[in-house]
Amino acid sequence: MFNLYVRRTKYLFLGSLFFICILSICSCAKDETSNNKNILDARYGIVQTSLQQNKTCLDIYDSNCKLLKSQNYNVCGVGRFGYGSPQSLNGVLYEIAVGNDYKKDLGLVIGFDLRTGKIKKYHFNRTNLVDLQIIDKYIYTISNINGKTYIDRYCFESQEIDSFCWNKELMTDFAVTETGNVFFVNPKGTIYFLEFDDKKTIQIGQLEQDVEPSHLHAVNDKLYISLFSNEIMVVDARSRNITMLDLGLECGGQISDDGEYLYVASSNPVESLEDGRIVKVNMDTNEIVNKWNFDCDIYYFIIGKEDVTILSNNNNELRRYLLQKGKLGKMRSAKLDEKYTLSSVGSIENSR
Repeated sequence: MFNLYVRRTKYLFLGSLFFICILSICSCAKDETSNNKNILDARYGIVQTSLQQNKTCLDIYDSNCKLLKSQNYNVCGVGRFGYGSPQSLNGVLYEIAVGNDYKKDLGLVIGFDLRTGKIKKYHFNRTNLVDLQIIDKYIYTISNINGKTYIDRYCFESQEIDSFCWNKELMTDFAVTETGNVFFVNPKGTIYFLEFDDKKTIQIGQLEQDVEPSHLHAVNDKLYISLFSNEIMVVDARSRNITMLDLGLECGGQISDDGEYLYVASSNPVESLEDGRIVKVNMDTNEIVNKWNFDCDIYYFIIGKEDVTILSNNNNELRRYLLQKGKLGKMRSAKLDEKYTLSSVGSIENSR
C-alpha cells in the first residue's frame, strides 16, 4: 500500500513538472513572438550616454515614434554629442566610445543592432578617436596622437585594419566616398583627397582665411562642406573646381544625400537654433528644389522615402513627418526620457 502511494505521488509530481514545463515553453514562445514583433516594427534607435557613469542607453522606436525597447550597456561617452552625423548601415548604428578611450576599451567603435538591441565592439587600439564613417565594406575612423593623424580602415569581411598616417599635423574633419577614398581638411583649411589603397594624397582646394567647416559629406568624387554661414562649398576632386552655393542657411549643419538630391540642415552644433531648416538641392544642377521649416532645432535628421525625421536637442524630442507632394504633412513624435546626454539617432532605412 505504501509503495502504491509512493508511485502515485511520483507520477503526480512528474505530471505537475511536465505541466509546468509546458507552461514555461508556451510563455517563452509568447515572449519570443513579442520580441519578434518589436524587431519587425523597429525603425529608429536613439543613443544617450554618460561620462561620469559607465552607462549608455539605446531606445528603439517604431515608425510612429512609439518606444519598443530600452536597452542599457556598461560603456560610457558613446558618440560625439552633436558633432559629426549618424552612421547607420543595414540596421546597425555605429558610434565611437569617447569615454572609454583611456580605459579597457581603447579606440572602441560600437555597432548597435536597431532590431535586437545587441551590440558588437570593434577595437581600433587608438587613443583620441574623433570621428568615423561607414560604407558597405568598411569602418573608417580618424584619431590624433603625438602631432599625427591616423585614418584607420576596418574591413567587415577580413576583420583586418589598414592604416594611413598623416604625420604633418592633427586633423578632425574627414569624409569618405562610396569608392573608399577620403577627403580631409587640415587646420589651415587646405583640402586633400586621399586615394586610400595607394596611400596617395592630392591637394585639391583651400578654404578662405577664417572660414571653418561645419560638416563634410562626400558623394562620388565631390566633397560638400557646410560652413558657419548661409553657403556650402562644393569641391570636385578631379577637376579641382570649387563652387559656392548660397542656400539661405543661418548656419550650415548636417548634410546627407539619396543619390539624386542633397539635403542640408541649417543647424549650429555649438548653439542649437530654435527654428531649423532643411534645404533639398538637385546635385546635377545645384538648384534648390525644396525647403522645409521646423519650429525646433535640428540636432540630426534622416530623409526617408516618404518622410523626414528630425531629432531635437532643445525639445528632447523625436519627430517624424510624412511627405505629401513634397510638403511636410502628418507628424508623429515622442518625448525622450532624459536618462543621460543625447548622442545620436539612426534608422534601419538610413544607409549612410
